[in-house]
Amino acid sequence: MGLLQKGLKYNIHTKRKNWIQTLALEAETAITKLPTNERDVYRKLVAEHIEKLQKQNPAHNTHPEAKIIQSIKRKLKEHDSMVK
Repeated sequence: MGLLQKGLKYNIHTKRKNWIQTLALEAETAITKLPTNERDVYRKLVAEHIEKLQKQNPAHNTHPEAKIIQSIKRKLKEHDSMVK
């Protein structure tokens, strides 16, 4: 009930499933703009930080309210209902 009381415009701020891969690609893009002799140092630093992030954020770590919202969506679809 608490989730429903937040209203229809309530938004859960979740990260995309592949946000770590996106971060790695963006970091590599930035690193390629550095002088050649500095790139390997920064690649190693970025790799260490990304490894820490992967350990801290398991793949199935979702927002607790996300499961409730998925359940509500499924029930609305099953019963051909809508929220007005």
